[in-house]
Amino acid sequence: MKFDILTLAFIQSLTFLIQVVILFIQYRVNRAYHGIGWWVIGSTLMAIGVIFMPMVTVKSLMLLARLANPLVVSGQIFLYIGINVSRRLSKT
Repeated sequence: MKFDILTLAFIQSLTFLIQVVILFIQYRVNRAYHGIGWWVIGSTLMAIGVIFMPMVTVKSLMLLARLANPLVVSGQIFLYIGINVSRRLSKT
């Protein structure tokens, strides 16, 4: 079975979007963990970044494709902040 990059990007963006929905529900139901809001933001940015990555093939959407990598990196930063906030608050 052979997958191309567009198929893998589509599957990963679907995974991130499902993760965003689940984390948002968790955020709305249980606000005791302050890091979950950061996780939602990070997952959303990574989902948008992965969705924008295949747009490099279309000349008119090249600007969105250039924003893809910074969005993915900033999503990782927000996830890191959320993990540290959750860890710091759980120790106290």
